[in-house]
Amino acid sequence: MPYTDASLSTAGYSYVVKGPNGSNYSTLSSAVAANSLYDATNNTGTTDSSAQVFTVSYVAQYQTAALRYDASGPISAGSTKATASGTTGGAISFAGVTDSNLASAGYTYTVKYMGTDAPDSTAYTTLSSAVAAHPRYDATANSGSSDASSQVFQITYKTNQYASLFTDSIDTSSNSVLSYSAINETTNGPASSAISFSTTDSQLARSGYSYVVQVLNSAGSVINSYTTLTSAVAAQKYDNTSNAANATTDAQVQRFKVVYAPQTANITYYYYDENGKTIATAVTKTGYVGAKIPANPLTISGYTLIGPSSDSDDDGLFDADRNSVIKYQYRAQYQAANVVVDSASPVAANSAVASASGVTSGALSFSTTDSQLAKSGYTYVVYGPTGSTSYATLSAAVQANSLYDATENGSASSDASAQTFRVSYKADMQSAYIRVQQNSPISSGVMIDSVVGSTNGKLAFSATDATLAVSGYTYTVGYGYDAANTVWYSTLSDALAANSAYDATNNNGGTTDTNAQRFVVLYAPMSQAAAVVVDASSPISAGSTAMSANGVTGSAISFAPSASNTTLDSQLAKSGYTYTVKYGSDSATFTTLSSALAAHSFYNANNTTSGVADDTPDKFTVSYKADYQSAVVNVTETSPIRANSKFASNTGGTSDSISFSITDANLYARGYMYTVTGPDGKVYSNLASALSANPIYDNTNNLGSLNDSAVQSFMV
Repeated sequence: MPYTDASLSTAGYSYVVKGPNGSNYSTLSSAVAANSLYDATNNTGTTDSSAQVFTVSYVAQYQTAALRYDASGPISAGSTKATASGTTGGAISFAGVTDSNLASAGYTYTVKYMGTDAPDSTAYTTLSSAVAAHPRYDATANSGSSDASSQVFQITYKTNQYASLFTDSIDTSSNSVLSYSAINETTNGPASSAISFSTTDSQLARSGYSYVVQVLNSAGSVINSYTTLTSAVAAQKYDNTSNAANATTDAQVQRFKVVYAPQTANITYYYYDENGKTIATAVTKTGYVGAKIPANPLTISGYTLIGPSSDSDDDGLFDADRNSVIKYQYRAQYQAANVVVDSASPVAANSAVASASGVTSGALSFSTTDSQLAKSGYTYVVYGPTGSTSYATLSAAVQANSLYDATENGSASSDASAQTFRVSYKADMQSAYIRVQQNSPISSGVMIDSVVGSTNGKLAFSATDATLAVSGYTYTVGYGYDAANTVWYSTLSDALAANSAYDATNNNGGTTDTNAQRFVVLYAPMSQAAAVVVDASSPISAGSTAMSANGVTGSAISFAPSASNTTLDSQLAKSGYTYTVKYGSDSATFTTLSSALAAHSFYNANNTTSGVADDTPDKFTVSYKADYQSAVVNVTETSPIRANSKFASNTGGTSDSISFSITDANLYARGYMYTVTGPDGKVYSNLASALSANPIYDNTNNLGSLNDSAVQSFMV
């Protein structure tokens, strides 16, 4: 047969097969097995007048349907409202259940058909419309009175009190909220129940903002404001707005508005040159997140603004991270620097030493070095560009002021106010002295004068030529640092005229001179004379020069005796005389020339002129004094009268005139004549003629005593 049980099988139905023998079988195969042979009907031709018939009788199977509450719904979640049963293809009907008794105050509902026979995503607003769309039992293969897959109509209730949550894209500063993503959520629930949104506070949070949740009334006015959504919904319940039983909208939705308040943010402005070097202190200002950042370029002396750099905030708004950055870039301007010598400097005043150029804040250097600035006999300091601070060296000054300044020169290639390093020289202390040369005949090594001054200053001593003058000596003045390099001058004034300034010894600012200027005085004795002269009032040789000698100042005086005398005093000795010697105006009296010379043995220091006789020689004055002499007039012992008597006597000095108190008249005796024998042994006729022939006392050497060892006698 062309049919099998498989081809006879129909979902939702069972069947029986009635065989030609009139019996019923549960399957076609069993019916055919029982009637396996064709019958024996007499037929003619190609048709059977009484064909064998197997009759298949179908019976609809048991089916069920259920009206069930949504498992996640607010009412009777997951429970069954009603059931119905029938057979495959029969009409579904839930007895006693209508849309009117499904309605629940404060809720709306929808009905979805959940059967797998005809999947349907439609949410029907009524049960009747859902059943009308799916009116028949399905064809689940069941046996008996159970349904392996009941057809479910799911009732989903929703509350009809609504609440909405929405965000405002404009913040409290009237700026757009950065990175804004709108939230607009509606939720519902029964009156007086807790309001809940799926949106959380963490989802509402925005970097750079705080927010409040405002509860609005129907007019849009703020009823209350809360710092979190959690606190806002905790303080609110669904209201009891009167809505139609099946309403899908709320006549007065409860609105929760999220309003963002921008936090205070910082904007830091940085100022760099083209090399990335900071040229001004960063400036930080504040504003609100999302607000426009104000421009803040600075006018920086010595720099020209190029513009914000590419890594500055490019949206021009205060960032949500609350820290924005704008970097201004500047181009350094031309600058110059000079090294000059101070106008008051003792050397090179006002001269320009070096110059250099660069750009603002660039490294400053000069090709001139301190070794080039150094000048013998001078120290120097260098004043930096401020003029108030001095440095010991140019290198130290440059190190302390190592960058070009920021004079506003615009685009010019000249500097309106170049940095000036001012070199100020100070003369070293120098010294000079006048000393008597060691080999000088007088004052050897004596320091006459010393002075101090400064390099190239006028050199002057308090000592003058008058100071140097020493009676009896000439002098020359030498200038030079040692004996081998000394130039000689006839006077100190000549030496100073030729060497009128202090030298330039490097004394490094100290208080001692390592090489003082040397002036030396060399004295030379003048020609001097000495004489032994007889006193003008001397009884002999008065005013005569007995001896003379020549030498030089300070040398030993030496007189030479005459050839006939072995000593000076023997030459001076005169019979009948003693003598004394005085030197110059000295009051001392010497008994011999040798003792006078011993006391005054050196030539004096008269100033004499070369080639001209000494007009004030060393003078030894000899004063002679006649010895005591005596003379008598005696009568000879053979005289007839007055024999051996002394007529008269007298005393005097050598060579003095002899006179007696008697005359020839006193010698006269009547009746006698007389002769007078003089001291010379001659006989004279009278005393007068004898005195005439022997008029003076002799020169007996009586050595100053008052006794005459050889009295001159006139014998009568």
